[in-house]
Amino acid sequence: MEDIENAEREIFGESPKTNVPFLSNPNYKNEITEEQRQELERKKAEMLKKLDS
Repeated sequence: MEDIENAEREIFGESPKTNVPFLSNPNYKNEITEEQRQELERKKAEMLKKLDS
């Protein structure tokens, strides 16, 4: 079975499988402003309140 996977990698150019999600970006930098963070916290509290009722 491993031979088939290796052949598929050669044909399709896929890299070996890892546990790192493909959306992972180690260089990601959160650039949210304090105002945006407060607005998100307000919306979060509002939604949680709806869930509790």
